[in-house]
This record gives sequence, structure tokens and C-alpha cells, in this order.
Amino acid sequence: PLTLNNIGRRDLEAFRLARFRPSAAQLVIAGDITLADARKLVTDAFGEWRGVAPAPLPAKSPIRAKTRIILVHIPSSETSSILMGNTTMRGGDSTWYAATVVDRVFGGGTNNRLVRVLRDEKRWTEAPASALTQPNGLGMFQIGAEVRTAVTDSAVRELLAQMRKIRSDTVGSDELKRAQAELAGSYPADIQSMNQQAGAVLKARRMGRPASSVT
Repeated sequence: PLTLNNIGRRDLEAFRLARFRPSAAQLVIAGDITLADARKLVTDAFGEWRGVAPAPLPAKSPIRAKTRIILVHIPSSETSSILMGNTTMRGGDSTWYAATVVDRVFGGGTNNRLVRVLRDEKRWTEAPASALTQPNGLGMFQIGAEVRTAVTDSAVRELLAQMRKIRSDTVGSDELKRAQAELAGSYPADIQSMNQQAGAVLKARRMGRPASSVT
């Protein structure tokens, strides 16, 4: 809060002038429009905008020498919210697709391991889940579950055990096929609208992949 309070209009204006430059920008247009018409619209709107590309911001990757535990004690709470995570690969890494399938098996799908064990078998929680993010920089893997306070320690141990298992054991054929089918089946819904398609193309370009990789 103290840092935010020290930011003034001059700081924001300096950032805008330093970072918002046309030579470092990407513009994606999706819809029923020709390239010639798109060029004319862009030229009419931004033709006078000039500037050189800004220097890239330095990438800072956190380094953890050991496991870090943060405890937020809330007396009389009936539930505990458990979050676990770590950094992963960068967005353009070629292992991203394989990691996405593993995440779907583990906790990202509808019938994943976390749901089967923590909800169906143990009945400790309703919606345990994992998520794998793909930013332009360093990605993140996170697991989350809200459990009854009385089983917090057991849930933490089980989550760690499931993480060790997904790392060491071979994923079964049925699990793999189910995860692949879920990913393939849900993808068309992610690029239904023109806005979704434009966003997908922009993300691909930022990751260093061709626009054709979207389809």
C-alpha cells in the first residue's frame, strides 16, 4: 500500500511514454475484412503514431532453495483453504502441451485424480483442482482445495502424495485418453467468437508461434 500511494501521475505518464510504443505493439483483427481494408483502417487511426521499441524488461525468476510454508491463522474457522504451487516453464516452451495433458489428468479436468481421491473417496472437499498458467514469461502450477479444518493435515499429506505419484508413476491409458478427449473437445469453445480468435492469435504470436498454430 505504501508503494502504491507513492505512485503519481508523472510516474504513470513516464511509464506510458517508455512502454506504449507502436514498434513494440501487435495488432490482431479478426472478422470479415480484407487485409487491404484492415491496413487502411489502421493507417487512418494510427498512421501518425511513431516511436522505437522499448528495451525489454528484465526477467526475474524466483529461486526457491527449499519449501516455503505460509500459515494464515484464523481462529474458529470451520474450513481451511490450501494452496500449493511453484513456477514452471515459460510460455513458449515446447513441453507446454504435454504438461497441459498431465494437469488435466491430475486436477484440471472433470474426472481428475484430485476429485476422485479427495472428494469421492475421502469426502474432504467439494472441488479440489489444479491449474497451469501460460503467460509470456515464467508460468505457474497451482493446486487448491478448501477442506474441513479437522482434516487439514491429512489433506496436505494427500495432496503431496498425489503430486509425488503423478511425477513418478506412468499415466494409465484410460486416463490419458480421457484427458486428451476433454482438451480436444473443449478447445473449439475457446475460439468461437471473433474476440476469442483474435486473442488466441495474439497469444500465439507473443509465445513465438505462428498464427496457424491456433487452428
